[in-house]
Amino acid sequence: YTLPAGARVYALLQAAGGPLPKANLVALNLAAKLTDGEEVYVTLIGELPPTYMGGVPGSGSGTPSSNLTGQLVNINTASADDLRQNLHVSSTTAQEIVNYRLQNGPYSSIDQLLKVVSKSIYDHIKGLVTIS
Repeated sequence: YTLPAGARVYALLQAAGGPLPKANLVALNLAAKLTDGEEVYVTLIGELPPTYMGGVPGSGSGTPSSNLTGQLVNINTASADDLRQNLHVSSTTAQEIVNYRLQNGPYSSIDQLLKVVSKSIYDHIKGLVTIS
């Protein structure tokens, strides 16, 4: 897409027809200014971005900087902010995961997330988390 100089990620998203229903907008800085030739990759909820974009590791406004190593996130110790950033879920979902742990004790099974999140979110994050 061709946009005017100084355009922001939000304008690019609109030029592309808007976000898909499962687009992970939490991982994007919609106010970031674009640079010439920049690639923006919009992940789906629970999806990890590609390690390389355009041949340059970690480039692109849409790629979160955390959890690119494939390291699992411990849902029994992670903060809400850690969950949001590493699992690419909303702040509300991340806080609900933590609140469940605080009210019920440590998760004994990853399947317990189904008591907190929808099946579609669970399907996206179950391979990214651990309980130990």
